Amino acid sequence: MGELKKLVEEGKIKYIGLSEPSIDTIKRAHNVHPITALQMEYSLWTREIEDEILPLCRELGIGIVAYSPLGRSFFGGKAGDDIAPIPGTTKVKNVINNVGSLGLKLGEEDLKVICDAVPVDEVSGKRAMGILSEYTWKFANTPLK
Repeated sequence: MGELKKLVEEGKIKYIGLSEPSIDTIKRAHNVHPITALQMEYSLWTREIEDEILPLCRELGIGIVAYSPLGRSFFGGKAGDDIAPIPGTTKVKNVINNVGSLGLKLGEEDLKVICDAVPVDEVSGKRAMGILSEYTWKFANTPLK
């Protein structure tokens, strides 16, 4: 973080973001220099960031860039103004549909119906397969020095 902070001070980069950091890493990094955004997986199927990551980010003013927001092909859940989804695709028609979704405005009741359809306590299984599950944000503490 110290080196990234220097790059900001030198005008070589404008913002600093982290991908899949742990709570501890976020706090330690943010103490060195404000973090602009975190890239995290977030959808109806992967909502564990709601318990610790989202509240901390909102407290510190850090945005979330949600990857796989469509739940690996399913519609994603509740998002505030501080979450920017980055849906991925390999087909042009899906890019067009993704852009078209900007015209869709969901109300609070819509979001409640969607979230109630997949209650967080009923989603089960690991987010990543096999050994990869050991490399999620929950285990991503960076060394102190």
